[in-house]
Amino acid sequence: MRITVVAAVAALSVATSLSAAFGAPDDHGPDLSGGASKQPGRSTVAIATGGSNPYGDVPLTTYKLVTALDKDLQGLSFVWDNSTRKVTVWTSSPEQAKAVDGVLAAASAADVIVAVSTYPRSELERAASGILEAGAVGGVDVAWAAPRPDGSGLDVGATSTSGVRSAVPLEYGGIPVEVIAGGEAEAASRDVDYSPFVAGADMVHRIDANYVGFCTSAFAFNHFDLATRTVQERMFTADHCIHTGDSVWHTGRNLANAELGTNALAVSEQNDIAAIGGQDYDPYLYWGPNTSNSVAAIFGYVTPIVGASVCYSGAPSGTVCYNTITHTEVQINYQLADGPHTYYGLTRTVQDTGISAVGNGDSGGPAVVIATGGYPYAIGIISGMQNAGSSCQGDPSSDNRQCSATAFFAPVANYFKLAANELDSIQTY
Repeated sequence: MRITVVAAVAALSVATSLSAAFGAPDDHGPDLSGGASKQPGRSTVAIATGGSNPYGDVPLTTYKLVTALDKDLQGLSFVWDNSTRKVTVWTSSPEQAKAVDGVLAAASAADVIVAVSTYPRSELERAASGILEAGAVGGVDVAWAAPRPDGSGLDVGATSTSGVRSAVPLEYGGIPVEVIAGGEAEAASRDVDYSPFVAGADMVHRIDANYVGFCTSAFAFNHFDLATRTVQERMFTADHCIHTGDSVWHTGRNLANAELGTNALAVSEQNDIAAIGGQDYDPYLYWGPNTSNSVAAIFGYVTPIVGASVCYSGAPSGTVCYNTITHTEVQINYQLADGPHTYYGLTRTVQDTGISAVGNGDSGGPAVVIATGGYPYAIGIISGMQNAGSSCQGDPSSDNRQCSATAFFAPVANYFKLAANELDSIQTY
């Protein structure tokens, strides 16, 4: 039985190869884990998808292909077209397009279009960094910037919800820029979890003598420690969650609850990815409303594709699906408790019907895609939101909780494709 504990103080707003990627499914569903299988002790809920998948139409084979390409090649962008049921791989040069064509031919991959972007991805990312550093473009204050999925220019998110259109087309360094209205970007209960701990649960730590901070746990993974040559269990959360306060986290919303873990070193190149360790963790996530006790197993991880759909499962909000990916490689400025901070490589989504997808306290929680057959695959860690308001799913809004249909997550693929983490692997059922 789970117990709701209300805090008495204010919350802080806070190298898979292609052959392996195309391997046959096992008895528990297709594997794209990078290797760490674990048979946990909890029974799981089945995520019913019927004859078709209501959570998104991207085939798992496409996710596997994209994840393998993303790990082996830099500067690619992936866009799904549901009307043609094809994915376009946008490359940064004709030479890279030829290389991708060769890989696809060797893998006998069909239903894939290879195209060359107008601007190389690296050039667009440098321009996005310049805009964020300046804080504005063409007189418009911006909160985030990202390459357009097809590489034809830049999209930026304005800090204002109005007055962002310019009579003169905007550009930066000769690159066309389009402004999207939004508002300030913010770092965004499965009330008391128990060991072995899983994704989507409340966690709390002390900020100072008067305040505590709330976030949500994400996916379990195995870290290979080079110094001791041992495998250590870890759990993902958001980097901005650990910027201030005590390094020790407790489950739920009360500091008297069991210890969930301690901040651990995680190499992530400023992707808003952090880790905690020191306890036992399992490859599940809480699934359903914020009051639900149901869990679903994790079967691996995938790379984001523009046009695909994801589900969030933050502890205060509960599970919210039908969030369409609009941009990848987003650079964003947050105003954190210890000052302004920029994160890179994030993914932006918008909820299809306009309901809130994430809110304060969901930060650090899991984002997943649901493969045909109801198999959840990790895709990201909840990072933040834009244009937040008082309409929330799950826990209601308050002075310390706002929510939004526009969300940002940090892709877990960004962690696993780094050379420093090549021996790490996500835990799978």
